[in-house]
Amino acid sequence: MKAIKQVVSKRNVLLIIFIIFGLVLRFNFSSLAYRELVFDMKSYVGLAKRVIDEFFVADCCSKNTGYPLFLALAFRLWGGINLEIVRMIQVGMDVAAGLLIYVTTKRLLSAKASIIFLILYMINPYTSAMTGLILPDSITIFYLALLVWVIGLKSFAVKPSLWFLSGIILGTMLLTRVQYLYLFIFLVAAFVWFIIDKERRFVYLVAHLAGFMIPSIYTLVSNYREHQIVSLMPPYTFQAGHLYLMFYQIVPYPEVVYNPEHPEESRVWMEFALTPLESKNAFSEKYYALFWQKLQTEWPLFFYNWARKAWWLWDKEHVFIYHDPYYPSDRWPLRILNSALFLSAGMGIYKYISANGNRALQNPVILLTVILFTQITFLYSLVSSEARHSLIFYPLLMLWAAYGISLINSKSQIPSRKYSGQANSK
Repeated sequence: MKAIKQVVSKRNVLLIIFIIFGLVLRFNFSSLAYRELVFDMKSYVGLAKRVIDEFFVADCCSKNTGYPLFLALAFRLWGGINLEIVRMIQVGMDVAAGLLIYVTTKRLLSAKASIIFLILYMINPYTSAMTGLILPDSITIFYLALLVWVIGLKSFAVKPSLWFLSGIILGTMLLTRVQYLYLFIFLVAAFVWFIIDKERRFVYLVAHLAGFMIPSIYTLVSNYREHQIVSLMPPYTFQAGHLYLMFYQIVPYPEVVYNPEHPEESRVWMEFALTPLESKNAFSEKYYALFWQKLQTEWPLFFYNWARKAWWLWDKEHVFIYHDPYYPSDRWPLRILNSALFLSAGMGIYKYISANGNRALQNPVILLTVILFTQITFLYSLVSSEARHSLIFYPLLMLWAAYGISLINSKSQIPSRKYSGQANSK
């Protein structure tokens, strides 16, 4: 008994050391982040100021208002445009995200994997460096960690309260970033098919949708108030322009240094910016038609650029965006670490699926992992080449990487579990 207490005590001390290290690392990285409000940062702060004055605010063309609401709350509580408070909160949220996934890893996989995960997450430079930027990445990572914690509970398959809570979290993610509408749709479909018993599916859908609609009400009211349109997303988007520019975009989005855009890219963006709201739909129709026309003859270029943008999304060659004081010295160490995480995660997922067979698909965290990775790779890459847009996946990447590492030279049994309430067949 005394020996067990000593082991537990040593483990707790180790965990506390790495949590403190994680906080120190993030505060340090936060202080090194780019301070000038450029690109999306400027837009988010501008929307936050409007939220303070009007509350119900809708962007016309690219952003939902969850992050400006978060900024406005911080500005209200601490007075003025206090960006340092925002950075401190984001540091805390990123560390909290690691702790939530740590608990889930311990419950879902093993204590050994959970410790390895916590170490990996607390020392990881990727999410740490985002805490100092006035961008929604840190809070969406926290929301994802909350979602993983909820769906990773053994009773998730049978508890309406957990379905309702997971709906609220996914609704809040959509309120923050427009691309999570697709995550919500795919995840609900997967849960209905693989996890929820037939007799519970209707209740699941009602509870989950009810939770989802709570944060979504803000977007619906705001869009109707400003644009007289009922929509969960900005009513006028540049989606058609993004698809058309897949035939021209030859450089990644400017992150470390500003890369000059292709002249056609600059022209199309300027045309969109100068197009009045009542003509935005005509702009979309024009560029969808041009996209389909070019796709018939230039489809190899389209798929080539699509693959390049997917690569840029996952490639991690700089720790900071907009200005990296360590670039290019950090380029290859970051890439090597990134590759090691993917290799370890691949091994962990393979071992888990091999041990559990079809039952692996009854694990909501596996489903979330596959769906989110697929969405980022094949859908995000149609509209973005920014490496930060894949960071939301990194808690899951490190979860499975930690599991893969834990199995090296290990004779421990790979967990095989069945979530309570699940049917043997669908």
